[in-house]
Amino acid sequence: MGPDRSLGFLMAKYLEDLIAIDCPLCRRNDATQVGSRSRGKLAIRTVVCTGCGLIYLNPKPSPGKYHEFYASGDYRRFLERVKGRDGARDGDSVLADGKFEKRKGDGRDTAQRYFKGILGRGDLYFDFGCDLGGVMAGVAEETGCEFMGNEPSEPCAAYIRDKLGIVILNSTMEEVDEEDRKKYSGRVKVGSIIGVLEHVNDPLRCLKIVSDMLVDDGCLYVESFDIFKRMQAKTEGIDDIATIDHQYYFHRDVYLFMLELCGFEAIRFDYAGRKGDMMRVLARKKSRN
Repeated sequence: MGPDRSLGFLMAKYLEDLIAIDCPLCRRNDATQVGSRSRGKLAIRTVVCTGCGLIYLNPKPSPGKYHEFYASGDYRRFLERVKGRDGARDGDSVLADGKFEKRKGDGRDTAQRYFKGILGRGDLYFDFGCDLGGVMAGVAEETGCEFMGNEPSEPCAAYIRDKLGIVILNSTMEEVDEEDRKKYSGRVKVGSIIGVLEHVNDPLRCLKIVSDMLVDDGCLYVESFDIFKRMQAKTEGIDDIATIDHQYYFHRDVYLFMLELCGFEAIRFDYAGRKGDMMRVLARKKSRN
């Protein structure tokens, strides 16, 4: 059985002209197929790298297709269909306000647990892929810090402007332009990437962008689900977990390997979430000396 008609129609253009890639972490092109479809019954292949163990989509939509997917709002429409609901949009104020407050609470909790003694008044916090801005607002409220972020969704960027009175960088991590990268170079005390590295085209490039923006003793906070833990918790296979919006599927070993490759030293690693499958890592930028 194929995808439902509305989902198939929405995603058809993104499944055209898929591109093959090498492993983005170790750059090997030796991978074993572990899945043949994704949630929503979309036909897309999942493989595991025989070198480093990263699980990823291959072939996959092009970077240009992913840009359109996130910027246009199709990502939100896709999520609603996969979750069995329809009609919610980034601009729906009631839904957005509820999500903003929930994420604001998450931001306060994260700051209390991970940023105490690290981030304070006068410091700059940057949330990469900041969605509706709730986490940024919560972290700032808890620590007194300044804050900024990026988000490719135009409706989300407009919501943040209206809600928080700031103009964020309306782009993906990879599309933050050279001028803005120079503007924030060496200024960010703590950067966070929460549920975002699964979505980017090149995770190593994104982590390099963060590293360049951090101060010398700056910290990176990252969250992603552990694919093996999720499979154990759901007792499902990769075909029931993989989604086209998640280009990569991390687990503890490959997550720490990736951070190490990009010059970060993990100083705290926790599992969290209702199912205990969410990896939370606080890492410090290594000295270039």
